[in-house]
Amino acid sequence: MKNRKTIRPPSLTRKFLHWYCPEDYLEEIEGDLSEEFNENLLKNRFIANIKYNLQVLSFIRSLAWRRKNTRSNSINPIAMFRNYFKLTIRNLLKQKLFAVTNIASLSIGITCVALIYLFVADEYGFDKMHEKGDRVFRLNKVSYDASGQVVNQSSSQPFLFTEAIVDDLPEIEYLTKLVRNEAEVRVGNRDFHESILVSDQNIFNVFTIPLLHGDATKALGTKFSLVINEELAMKYFGRTAVVGEPIQLSIYGEFHEFTVTAVAEKFSSNNSVEFDMLVSFDYANSEGWLHRSQNWRMSFLVAYAYIPEKIDLERLKSKLPAIREAHYKEVGDAYANPDHTVTYGLQPLWDVHMNTQIGGVLAPSSDPIYSYILGAIAVVILLIAAINFTLLSLGRSAYRAKEIGLRKVIGANKNQLALQFQLEAIIISFLSLIFALCILYFVLPLFSDLAQKTLSFKGLLSPTPVAVLLLITICTGMFAGVYPAFVLSKLQTIAGLKNQARVGDSNWFSTSLLTAQFTLSIILVIATLGMGDQLHFLRSKHPGFNKEHLVVVDGSGADEKLYGHYITALNSDPNILAICGTNPAFTHGSWSSLFEYENEKIPYDIFFVDANYVETFQMALTAGRNFVSASRADSTEYILVNEAMVNALGWKDPVGRPITGLKNAGYRDPIIIGVVEDFNYSSLENEVGPAWLALSPPDHFSDLVIRISPTDIPGTIGKLEEVWNDFPTDQPFRYTFMEDDLNALYQSEERWVAIVKYSTILAMIVAALGLFSLMALSLASKVREIGIRKILGASMTQLLVLLSRNIGLRLVAAFVVAAPLAYYTLESWLSNFAYRVSLGIELFLIAAAVAFGIFSLTIVYTCLRAALANPVDSLREE
Repeated sequence: MKNRKTIRPPSLTRKFLHWYCPEDYLEEIEGDLSEEFNENLLKNRFIANIKYNLQVLSFIRSLAWRRKNTRSNSINPIAMFRNYFKLTIRNLLKQKLFAVTNIASLSIGITCVALIYLFVADEYGFDKMHEKGDRVFRLNKVSYDASGQVVNQSSSQPFLFTEAIVDDLPEIEYLTKLVRNEAEVRVGNRDFHESILVSDQNIFNVFTIPLLHGDATKALGTKFSLVINEELAMKYFGRTAVVGEPIQLSIYGEFHEFTVTAVAEKFSSNNSVEFDMLVSFDYANSEGWLHRSQNWRMSFLVAYAYIPEKIDLERLKSKLPAIREAHYKEVGDAYANPDHTVTYGLQPLWDVHMNTQIGGVLAPSSDPIYSYILGAIAVVILLIAAINFTLLSLGRSAYRAKEIGLRKVIGANKNQLALQFQLEAIIISFLSLIFALCILYFVLPLFSDLAQKTLSFKGLLSPTPVAVLLLITICTGMFAGVYPAFVLSKLQTIAGLKNQARVGDSNWFSTSLLTAQFTLSIILVIATLGMGDQLHFLRSKHPGFNKEHLVVVDGSGADEKLYGHYITALNSDPNILAICGTNPAFTHGSWSSLFEYENEKIPYDIFFVDANYVETFQMALTAGRNFVSASRADSTEYILVNEAMVNALGWKDPVGRPITGLKNAGYRDPIIIGVVEDFNYSSLENEVGPAWLALSPPDHFSDLVIRISPTDIPGTIGKLEEVWNDFPTDQPFRYTFMEDDLNALYQSEERWVAIVKYSTILAMIVAALGLFSLMALSLASKVREIGIRKILGASMTQLLVLLSRNIGLRLVAAFVVAAPLAYYTLESWLSNFAYRVSLGIELFLIAAAVAFGIFSLTIVYTCLRAALANPVDSLREE
């Protein structure tokens, strides 16, 4: 008898019944068939199988009608969505803590994603507005040393090379030369200081420059032609129709009258050829500026070429080195030797902005790594918000158990329940998108200032960003809701009706999610603190001279007699401690070159200075002596070098030794008379390179550097301006503090540290919100347990330890995972700096204290509320 009871109906027929029969009728039909099969089995197994098969087949006609009837009564998708939307809104209003936490978290996450999208789209959209952009190339040069390693890459070109290109390469249809400069502007009786772009007529043939007024074919037709943008036109004249209006410019020390020939539309910020004023190269040449640069070693302009599609680019590139080498030989051996390893290339216009290996000249290049970092941060914040949603949905499962049980009783199946919960998540995600757009409208200007970009809310209204935001919103909702939908739809009907269903926080999945959330937050905290330490190190490191109270006065374009006038007038002022002339002040750049020593190319920087330079900067002489102003030999034969130059030469005792192979600025085998301590004349991202100082006459100086007393800085600055204005010059008084100029070298790093810092704050807020809500939901199910423990004598400390122990263990586990990941990330970022901080254990301990402190406050506050509740009220409520 026992063996007969274990015999089942034919499996193939049974499977067919399960596939064909509607789920609503399957249990009843299968029960009847199984009961009759067991009765027939007592008589004969073969007969029982035959009758079971026939009975299943006899149901097909009836079941077909029932399946059809089931389909005809299916719910309209629109009506179903409307119903689910109403249910979602009702649940959100009923569970306000859940609603506020999820919508706030997702809104912050989507806002971050939208901001980063605008930033990255602006970065990768650089120069994409030019119609011929796919056939526009920048001329670049790469210098190699004797071993074949790259010494220098540059986009700056000599003027003579660009002229040779035009003559020798007819394949280039248009070539335009560009140089940025500054000018004093006089409109009527008003004076301004503006940035200008010096170019030629071909700029309109290479780049797309829309004009509001004027003819692009004649815009730079004469040497006194002037093109301005619409912002300057409104600023100067209050209107844009200003073609023919006179404007006076002083670029090289003397005012000349220019005529406005065209007015350009306002430029976007992601444009390499953005300009306020456009001046003709013919004017620059007539002023003798280019005449002073008639050598192949003076690289100061950028050249862009338009090459038609029919031209073979590789064949064209192969001709470039030979052209330059040929012209070098024409100008003499003195300039041929140092550059015989120079190779040329054509860099696509759309690669210029995001390529940091070749520095930008017209506009600074941007490291794409920062776009990746911002994208990763946005994803982290959105991921934390999605984890919040998942955890809170699981945490409030107890409150929905009865609802799920009732829905199952009245006929809802698992798929319908899962769809409902998934749609709820997507609806919440769309509500978050609406709030995110509202937040974005107000924070976008702040982010634009921080990122130094012109980002517009309208940028999100075009089809591509709208599609991206919708896709992100839907994917976020699906990601956040898929697991809760799967788990909640599987709750048992009876357990749900008895309110006994639980999806505990000890579930491995929810535990993993919470640990991952803590891990991501801790990584951001460590990264923020590490980047902040590096920025502080850059600002506080001693640069090799005393940078405090140094005033840099811009003397470019001023009369050479001004230098002597300044020294004479200021020497008697007790607040003027020292003054010197230089070309240039190293925060304004440097002259760079190469020389060959023992078959090795050594790059170096040169500064033309006076005899007071070392004293004014308070540099330390480590060997030899300083310049003597009255010594003719010092100004023609001797130089000072820094320690990096000595190391590059490999000399132990350099004083009195000549540097062979150095043929520049009239020097031939100059003799070292002194060595100064290495000083940082560029960003600390780069190691201090070889440099030398040459004693020069006043007509070589472009800047004056003045050390002032700290007792009366405003009064001293006023005195400097007064003395400047006493001298007959058209150039206005302009100055900066050396310390400010040095800090400006790290504006990019400072900006990124600020962005990461604010992102970390947002991530911590989102994580703390989720933790607070999750703890509140978890403790709500333990009200009776807490009340009983308090009645039995549990202390407040014991309750706090009991309630927060699991969370504390997850925090520790998160830190163990986060620490090595953060260390690797920071090490990768710090590797870009020649001078950097070391990552000590104290950084990670501080980060752990910060993260643990924030999360502990959240936990303790939530647990205290539960622990301080009256146990009698808790038990009565239960």
